[in-house]
Amino acid sequence: MKAAGTIRDIYRNSCIFSRDTAAYHGTSLQALKYMAETGVMGSSFEKEGEVLSNSVRKGDFFVIPVKGRCYLDDPKGTHIVAGAAEEVTEAFGKAMTYAETASEDHFLRETFGVPMDRPCTDETLPGSGLTYDWAIEFTFTLDTMLGIEGQHSHTLPFYTYLLDRGYSEDDINDLFFEARTRKGVVLSFRNDIFAEGEPLPAGEGVRVINVTPEKIAGIKPLDRYTEEFLESL
Repeated sequence: MKAAGTIRDIYRNSCIFSRDTAAYHGTSLQALKYMAETGVMGSSFEKEGEVLSNSVRKGDFFVIPVKGRCYLDDPKGTHIVAGAAEEVTEAFGKAMTYAETASEDHFLRETFGVPMDRPCTDETLPGSGLTYDWAIEFTFTLDTMLGIEGQHSHTLPFYTYLLDRGYSEDDINDLFFEARTRKGVVLSFRNDIFAEGEPLPAGEGVRVINVTPEKIAGIKPLDRYTEEFLESL
């Protein structure tokens, strides 16, 4: 694996709360494995949006800046707007939340054979001819306890697809319970992560691009699956 040694060494010798930590990023075990295998971080697809925060460039990912420690590397040396930065504990907490949500999504994609390298909308389910909106909030809106009549319109095709494939309502409930045990990993970075950063509006964080695993300052696994993978490197 191309970057396995780098990730192993960072994991074993770093502190996620070091004083020079300038930003956090939360992601899934699947993304961490891809990073170890390829040395590539960030999005593997591009998507145009009406506003910056809805657009994706290849190699993009979002970080939560830590207040007072992060500066954009632009000609003016402008400090990231206060609204985009958080205190350490809040920044780490937001990254944890994103890691947990992405981990549920990626676990279900892996389980059901839905590609992870496409935008999170208008996915086609393998062999079904159905499409649905696989937004990252999907795992929170499919309530298996409600049964088929209680599902929202954008999740109903997927719920029906699973039933048609032979999954019982109990099976579906078990799968989504399993997905919620996947918490992922939080990565920390120093200020040089912002070499090609762009602040996003409304305190949504900062978009960075083309960052290599060598830029990671710290790694904190949030579940036993991720910890076991890191220990195996």
